[in-house]
Amino acid sequence: MKISFSCNNCGKKYTVPQSMAGKSAPCKNCGTRITVPTTSSSQYSSIGESDMQRFKEYKVVTIEEGGCGTLLAGSSMIPVDKMENKLNQLAVDGWQVVFQIVEQRRYLLFWTRESVIVTLGR
Repeated sequence: MKISFSCNNCGKKYTVPQSMAGKSAPCKNCGTRITVPTTSSSQYSSIGESDMQRFKEYKVVTIEEGGCGTLLAGSSMIPVDKMENKLNQLAVDGWQVVFQIVEQRRYLLFWTRESVIVTLGR
């Protein structure tokens, strides 16, 4: 079995045998001392094939800032309470956050508003 991880400093990706778990060495790219984790983790690597097989179903949820605030004030905030309530409801059903990104989306002709796109798995 192999362990996949990335350097915390420069992001160089490594895949090493399980026997290397817990050992440390300098990164070949930047020289920062890195320790091989005990198992592959999304903390140490990007989403890979093994991470994708961890869940049987996925769901994508989008939470956007309000349209009226965007039109009247030019910008409003992501509704944190709404996002928290939605994610808590989904957590009760067994969903876990896999990936999250914040992006700017065009709104009508002249405005943009922020959206939080959350990928969930169970």
